[in-house]
Amino acid sequence: MTAARVVRPERRGAFERWAEEILAVAAAFPGNLGATLLHPGEGSSEYHLVYRFADEASLAAWEASPQRRSALEQLRGMVDEERFVRVAGLDSFSPVRRSRARAGG
Repeated sequence: MTAARVVRPERRGAFERWAEEILAVAAAFPGNLGATLLHPGEGSSEYHLVYRFADEASLAAWEASPQRRSALEQLRGMVDEERFVRVAGLDSFSPVRRSRARAGG
């Protein structure tokens, strides 16, 4: 799952501290395979949190958890916009066209 959040410029430090905390909580959650924060590029305030879980049930348990719910409440006043996307497998992250090499050519 990815969560994209446009953070108010004056709240970036607070958001980054919040992100470190929530990623640590998620990392200890059953079925978690890793989580990371992607920082915005130049001229942007959009951060991406990427969570990986072993299966759909583990992700659903994280999404419904009181720990996550409590953490999301702390975002009030920090974020102007947010989007959530569920993806499965690495192909969802990199839409690169792949072709097979032909023998002899």
